[in-house]
Amino acid sequence: MLDKSEEDSASVTLDKSAKITVATNRRYMVTELKELRAIVRNHIGGTIAPDDWEFGLGEVDAPSLKLKSSDPIPSEPMRRNHQWRIQIISSSSKERIGHFVVYAYTGEVCQELSSDTKTIIRRIDKIRKEGSLQPILEKSDKHRGKMRKSALSNMIVKGDSRKLSENIKPEEIDLIFTSPPYFDARLMYAEYASYDEYLEMLTEVFRECHKVLHEGRFIVVNVSPVIVPRKNRSSASTRVPIPFDVARILGDIGFEFIDDIQWVKPIGAAGHRGRRFSADRNPMQYKTVPVTENVLVYRKKSSLLIDWFIRKHYDPEIVRRSKVKDGYERSNLWEIQPANDPIHKAVFPLQLAEKVIQYYSFEDDVILDPFAGIGTAGKAAARLNRRFVMVDLDDEAHGKKEKKSYVDEMWNRLPEWGVDPDTVERHDWTDQSQ
Repeated sequence: MLDKSEEDSASVTLDKSAKITVATNRRYMVTELKELRAIVRNHIGGTIAPDDWEFGLGEVDAPSLKLKSSDPIPSEPMRRNHQWRIQIISSSSKERIGHFVVYAYTGEVCQELSSDTKTIIRRIDKIRKEGSLQPILEKSDKHRGKMRKSALSNMIVKGDSRKLSENIKPEEIDLIFTSPPYFDARLMYAEYASYDEYLEMLTEVFRECHKVLHEGRFIVVNVSPVIVPRKNRSSASTRVPIPFDVARILGDIGFEFIDDIQWVKPIGAAGHRGRRFSADRNPMQYKTVPVTENVLVYRKKSSLLIDWFIRKHYDPEIVRRSKVKDGYERSNLWEIQPANDPIHKAVFPLQLAEKVIQYYSFEDDVILDPFAGIGTAGKAAARLNRRFVMVDLDDEAHGKKEKKSYVDEMWNRLPEWGVDPDTVERHDWTDQSQ
């Protein structure tokens, strides 16, 4: 018999313990994994040395279908949707080096959906020379234990996030959500000698983030291209592709790419870029009105699967309470109104921070923002029963024009966040006497 999970799934594995398997119920010609392996082995023949490869996962990939004995089998076009898939694994590195698709009703190999043997051979050659296709992660020493509870308390810090690891022990942070300062877009934010200097600053901060973030946990960065104003009438303004450089930096440091979310703003909030083209309509003058910002989702590389953090969490009740409720975002397009604040001119919306924190952390986790500003991420964390570590270098240290302390502002707003100041540690990492 087919159980409900098999009926509802588009990809189901062979149930060897059942008297009637998925494959036999549907009257496939290929009903068992050993038959699938024999077909693929015969197809490969002697083109690939047998010592270089082995079979990996094999499964049925097909529409849900449960036939009665009196039902006819599907039509020929429909039968082609019923397929077996099987992976080919490197015998030495245990990486997937190819896969083959076999039509379940005929036993034929689907050439267009199967790996080319020449490509598999090139991958084997690379493994012989370099040991693997991709760097192989060592198995985490945590996999047999439980997810630790961070020892950190709520913190508001005046400090340079390029020195996070000097003040926070390794892997004490559960989620990082931040929006780096703009590059030379407006003098009220910060100025850098060059774009390379700006990227080097980000690289140093994200390296420190990697040290303090628990393996397998997420860093989410809200960033967008910035238009740098033209210097004079004979020059043009430039648009700096910051998200693409940030993505490269995160990958080089040791984070793995997970998702690219687009924060979508109303078109009226996007400024007036493209006005000249709107008036003249000349080719080469075309420029879009930007209505999105990038929300880059990366994960600190680890052999720990996501399920480990759920199954091995130190408190199953916290996992239950942290379940995301209905109404969550189903696509990577998040329509959210921009936010404004009299103290900080470039805050991200509280709603954006709340979504990120809900989707990528559990209650009681510690959320870090290394460019905290006025602490929107901290406010969201507090409202969602998470702890927070908010770090900002403060305006004076940035040479900004408006002499207002973000750290003081965060502290003053704690009651608004619903947080008792007596439960929050305040630190000044710039004070050498401490």
